[in-house]
Amino acid sequence: MKKFILSFFNKKANHTLDLSTQKVIYNQYYPCIYRTAYRYCADEDIAKDIVQDTFIRAFKYISTYEEKENTSFEAWLVTIARNEALKYLKSVSKRNEILKEEIELTEEYSSVETEIMNRLTIEELQEIICDLPEISRVIFLLRYVHDLPYKEISERLNLQENTVRQRAFRVRNFIQKGMKNEGDHDEQSKMG
Repeated sequence: MKKFILSFFNKKANHTLDLSTQKVIYNQYYPCIYRTAYRYCADEDIAKDIVQDTFIRAFKYISTYEEKENTSFEAWLVTIARNEALKYLKSVSKRNEILKEEIELTEEYSSVETEIMNRLTIEELQEIICDLPEISRVIFLLRYVHDLPYKEISERLNLQENTVRQRAFRVRNFIQKGMKNEGDHDEQSKMG
């Protein structure tokens, strides 16, 4: 196989592979690359995706492959497969981290929303909301009344998602302070 690839490179100056050559390489190395990918993800479909990404990357960068004493073409492909698998695992880890944060925030917001609804009348809540700057009021209504996700709110308002999250957090704190002030006022009126 090495001779086949090297002889091909000797024929072509631009170091690209035609479709029939790609097919030969794919069929020859698929089992090894699949095993490598599967070892990292333990899922058949994901391993197949990683194999596909590996060969796409290998064929794209085939001109960078250099035959060395201690490395074979197979080792080069396995390295690409390993890197693609690690890239996949990193993206999954990041997605899981984001989902975990989102769940924690949702749980936190749900408890705050429940507390707000239990302690404030609709009129009191409307009064507090009216005191908000317009953009914060819109974010509050879209997030907590219409239950839109942050991403959709950011797209509708042409703001970055983190900006929407920060403003929603500030609104929540503002309302909590309003609840505290209402509670303090109630306590003072009971005492007075």
